[in-house]
Amino acid sequence: MDSCFEQDLQMIKKETNSDFAAIAWTEEGGKTHRWKDAVGFSNDRYKNICKRNGSGLAGVIFTAGRPFRLDSENPNLERKRLESPIMLAENLFAAAAVPIKMNDKVKGILLVGSRAERLYTKSDLSHMTKTAEKIGAWHPARMS
Repeated sequence: MDSCFEQDLQMIKKETNSDFAAIAWTEEGGKTHRWKDAVGFSNDRYKNICKRNGSGLAGVIFTAGRPFRLDSENPNLERKRLESPIMLAENLFAAAAVPIKMNDKVKGILLVGSRAERLYTKSDLSHMTKTAEKIGAWHPARMS
């Protein structure tokens, strides 16, 4: 893992009081994404998750290009949780994700998650968005 990403992930994990933080990047061709960098993981299964950019929690970010929360305020939480491989692999019961953009195109996702039920706040999403902007500006070579 890139040490700069690790610092950013550790920081956002702490700022949002989360158990897990990860970055997914679009794969070549831009139709799929893969979780590449993570902190707070309980196993290495996240590395094997590769999904189409229109499905699951991360797919919403790639499609809509805006922050998304999946927590106890979501009426379909359990169904959506079961549709999210990253949430299942890491046993997450709440998650929030924001896009990492370059030239106004979503190239990655910054996700945080909790292994206990909780709500992610506007403040959490604000911290995450600032971190995603920093990652997008600071690491353009990773997003080509």
